[in-house]
Amino acid sequence: MRGRLRGSEGAMRLLVLSVMLLANGISVAESPGYDVDRCLEKSGAPMHPIDCQILRKKRDEERASQERADRRLEESRAYAARQAEEAARARAEIERENQAKAARWRDEHKAAEEASRREMDAYARKERAAQKIAAERARAAQKVVDDRERVRRDECGADYRSPRIGMSLSRAQQCVGNFRLTAQLSRADGVISTYVGSGMYLNVMNGVVVSWGR
Repeated sequence: MRGRLRGSEGAMRLLVLSVMLLANGISVAESPGYDVDRCLEKSGAPMHPIDCQILRKKRDEERASQERADRRLEESRAYAARQAEEAARARAEIERENQAKAARWRDEHKAAEEASRREMDAYARKERAAQKIAAERARAAQKVVDDRERVRRDECGADYRSPRIGMSLSRAQQCVGNFRLTAQLSRADGVISTYVGSGMYLNVMNGVVVSWGR
């Protein structure tokens, strides 16, 4: 009877101690005051089997709880690491895509600039060629005019661009300039025709210049 009482008192003492240790954040099973594997107290005295069983059970529960907590922590860390790795891969992929887009844009922009430059160069070449052709044609046309004027000067002599009274209208048309009929006046002595051209006028009667002026 006294042994049972001592055992009950011991169990009560251990439970009180357990509550105190837990309140202070100390593990009951890992408390240095007990060796629950061999059921010994710190002094080396044997523990009551019920007390040893209670503490051993608490120790196992604490260990299991700690292992679960460790596993959850490890799983959380692994999950966080996977998330970080996936985020890093996603950022790297986005960065690669952005770099590829930038490279494509640079290539397209460069190609567009080169195409525009080629087009402008081709247009400039065409313009230069057209100007050259126009200049050559103008020189050729001017040469024809100059050649004609030289021939007319040689043929007309003193009459070249020099109208005079008594000059025939045909001679004036050949040597003086190009004239067109603009008016006619009938008089008692005949019809006077006025021709205008080359910055002057000619009054002609019967095909002969009777007066002229500028």
